[in-house]
Amino acid sequence: MVDYMKKRSVFLFRGTAIGILIAMSTAGCAAIPEKETPAKKEVSAPVIRPEENGRELLEAFLHQDAKAFVRALPEDLRKQFGEREFEGAYKSIVETLGKPVSYEFGLRLENPLLTVSLWKVRFERKNTEGSPIHQEALFRVISGVIDSRPKIISFNFL
Repeated sequence: MVDYMKKRSVFLFRGTAIGILIAMSTAGCAAIPEKETPAKKEVSAPVIRPEENGRELLEAFLHQDAKAFVRALPEDLRKQFGEREFEGAYKSIVETLGKPVSYEFGLRLENPLLTVSLWKVRFERKNTEGSPIHQEALFRVISGVIDSRPKIISFNFL
C-alpha cells in the first residue's frame, strides 16, 4: 500500500506543477506510513505547525525568489517543480491576479492523516486608469509525516 501511495504521490506532484502553471486547483496525496505502535509514535511523529508549513514558500513567492522557493521543497518535489517551473508559474499568476503583496495564515482543515493549511494571499495590479486593484486567492499547503519527518506533500492556489 505504501509503494502504491508513493507512486501515486509522484504522479500528483507532476499534476501540481502543471496546475500551478495555469493557476488552477490540483489535488494532493500522501504516502502514509504503516501503523505505528504508541511508543514508536511518541518518538517519531514531529508536530507540524500549520502556520509554519507554508510560510517559507510564500515568503519566497512574495519576493519572486525561485531559489528559496525550490529550496523549501522536499527533494522529490524539487525534481518536479524547479526554478524554471517557478518562474513560469509566477509569471502566469502575476498576469492573472497581479503581483503578490502580502499573505496571512488562514486556518487548518481537520484531517486525520495530513496537515492541510490554507493561506490568504493578496495581489495587486493596476486598472486602466492606473489605480490599484486588490484581489485575494487561497493557497493550500498539504503536509504529512513521511519517514518520520514532516514534509510538504503538495501546494497550490485554489
